[in-house]
Amino acid sequence: MQVADNGKGVEPKDYEALALKYHTSKLSAFSELESLHTFGFRGEALSSLAALSELSVITRTADQSAATRLEYGKTGKLIANTACARAVGTTVAVKELFGSLPVRRQDLVKNVRREVAKLRLLLQQYAVMVGEAQVYASDQAGRTPRVVLVSTSNAGSGLLERVSAVLGAKAASLLQPLEFELPEDGIKVAGLVSKAGCGVKGDKLRQFCCINRRPVELPRGVKTLNDTYKSLYSSLVGLRPLAFLHFELPPGTFDVNVTPDKRSVFIQNEIAIMNALAQALQALWEPSRYRYTLNTAGEMLELQRASQAPTALADVDADAAATQGSIKRSRRSSASLSALEADVSQDDCEDANGADIVAAEMTSRASLAAGRGSHASTLSNSSRAAAASAATASS
Repeated sequence: MQVADNGKGVEPKDYEALALKYHTSKLSAFSELESLHTFGFRGEALSSLAALSELSVITRTADQSAATRLEYGKTGKLIANTACARAVGTTVAVKELFGSLPVRRQDLVKNVRREVAKLRLLLQQYAVMVGEAQVYASDQAGRTPRVVLVSTSNAGSGLLERVSAVLGAKAASLLQPLEFELPEDGIKVAGLVSKAGCGVKGDKLRQFCCINRRPVELPRGVKTLNDTYKSLYSSLVGLRPLAFLHFELPPGTFDVNVTPDKRSVFIQNEIAIMNALAQALQALWEPSRYRYTLNTAGEMLELQRASQAPTALADVDADAAATQGSIKRSRRSSASLSALEADVSQDDCEDANGADIVAAEMTSRASLAAGRGSHASTLSNSSRAAAASAATASS
């Protein structure tokens, strides 16, 4: 696995501490904890990767003429430092993940498709919800062609534009804006949700939530979305709304240090926020329950013509098939008649002693042909005369 950016790179003075535990922080003083606007960083990601894999970092700053390749041991200590080529920025590469833990490694290999699907969903959240960055992710298994997992396609920072780039234009066409706020609490919520009655299901469902520009899991927010939609459109069984919502909360009103991945969040006044969300959704969706689309007389005529066209075409096809079948039956009857005449001509060449047998056979065949249809009447007069002459000679 390899992750590359076009950032500013890592300064040489930080090479030694880059993968050590508790050696990175965004804080310069404890007082900054009260005004932290990001989710922070625990400083253990690179050290954990170093302990569980073969970790290498390639980095270059604008002041350096060449990049540097850094390799780290299991304890996070720098073990190799070599020059290499790279543009300004940083690349982090991981090989043999869980190589030191055979059971974990076996489980990863066994469920690699599931893990890639989870990773793709996570990357989609960042690609859609964080408009300041361009994201491109691909996957290649062995010698198979490379598959694009996520791509923002140089989309702008607009939420709708990024939804269209990452999830497709069809998904973007189902969305409409939603916005509300709680001024007394300094809370603002803005984003996109499905239009009335335009729910989806299965793998196409996406319900992303962000707090201060970082994707998180909000089970109550998702439940509020689905319950409100279901209460208004109970007939649409199995469908749920798309949602891409940004929650802007003041510092100190939420706690992100619940789980190591900081995906679970505790929020003050969460019930009030969810009630406001439900009211905003009802105001957006409920009016559509009492609106109906009416077709003009011209539109109704076009629909009627379109519905009758396939029926007329089917009738023409049926007539053509019946005619073709009649032609085939006629050809088979003509072939049988030709074979019968050929047999009669061959029998005419036999001697006179067998003429009585020929006459009897001709009489029987003529009766059979007459019973089968009108085609039997086409026997030639010359054949009948030959049969009569043969009978007279025998007599």
